[in-house]
Amino acid sequence: MAKLINYAPEAWNHLHGIFCVYKPVDMSVRFMRNIILGNLCRDLNELQPRHVPPFVAIEGSISEGLVVKQKENFAAHQLVLGPHYQPKDLRISWAQHLHKDVSGVCIMGVNRGCEGTHRVRESRLIRTYMVSGKFGCATDNLFHTGKVVEKSRFAHVTKGKIVRALMSIQAAHQRASIEFLGLDIHSQEAYEALSCSGLVRPGEKSSPVLYALSIKEFNPPDFTLGKFALIFCNVG
Repeated sequence: MAKLINYAPEAWNHLHGIFCVYKPVDMSVRFMRNIILGNLCRDLNELQPRHVPPFVAIEGSISEGLVVKQKENFAAHQLVLGPHYQPKDLRISWAQHLHKDVSGVCIMGVNRGCEGTHRVRESRLIRTYMVSGKFGCATDNLFHTGKVVEKSRFAHVTKGKIVRALMSIQAAHQRASIEFLGLDIHSQEAYEALSCSGLVRPGEKSSPVLYALSIKEFNPPDFTLGKFALIFCNVG
């Protein structure tokens, strides 16, 4: 049963786990992380803060009598200490790094959930990509945000030629995935690795391995490719 939490320390104690967030184009993963940190701290500071005991002061003299008074404790006042929850108090990490010009779902962990993002990263899950391009031009950074450095004709490019090229690339990567395991592609061990273990995942960091390539859209000069790949990348 869902429970509404209004007490900030209780919400803080539950702030552990893994979540998914959509990263748009033109935004780095680190910048998105900073936005999430700011929003979490803002929401925590808007909840009911922890109780601060009053400051107990003994005033007067022994001859005239001592008086015990309770005053506001400024040692823990928010105007003195600043916000109770700050971005440096939280830990947020991501399981996979997405380029600034790439959009998609990003798996992130907060506090103890950061250990889960490490396990997701080490599990080497297959990723699905949708790559859109444009025939006839090339940019200096291979993205639409780059400067056009080359132009050419593309009337000779047909869907059939693209399909044959993709099948050739896919076959080459399938052979390479066996070689990454150190097996002969014609051996019994290679056959068992493919038939019993499913998709081959190289045990060490290597170049990207493409398992499937297809054309999702072909409308020259625009086109979209779909691919299933195993990508090794730095966390960032």
